[in-house]
Amino acid sequence: MALKQRFETLTPSMEQIQPNSVHSSSNYNLSFNDRPRAFVEDHRKVNFAISYLKGIALAHFENSLVEPDLLHPPAWGDDYREFTMELRTYFGSSDVVGEAKPNSKTSP
Repeated sequence: MALKQRFETLTPSMEQIQPNSVHSSSNYNLSFNDRPRAFVEDHRKVNFAISYLKGIALAHFENSLVEPDLLHPPAWGDDYREFTMELRTYFGSSDVVGEAKPNSKTSP
């Protein structure tokens, strides 16, 4: 097999490496722990997490950022825990593989 063909076989296509619209919160926590001074306030964590969203998940939160309701701001705007709860409520788990239960029982 030629080197080029071998490389193309081993290289994932763009569809395989495209991230989901919702990243795992553990990915965010790695960044938060790596730079604790940068993420002291929750609103910084929320903005950081939103910057990685795309598609409908991004649109959901972006509307409140682009046209904020000053009289009734969203609870998640400055509370990372509220943000993650909102994210899970509307878009499900961000870590489907990690939270999956085994379907088959292993025998001893």
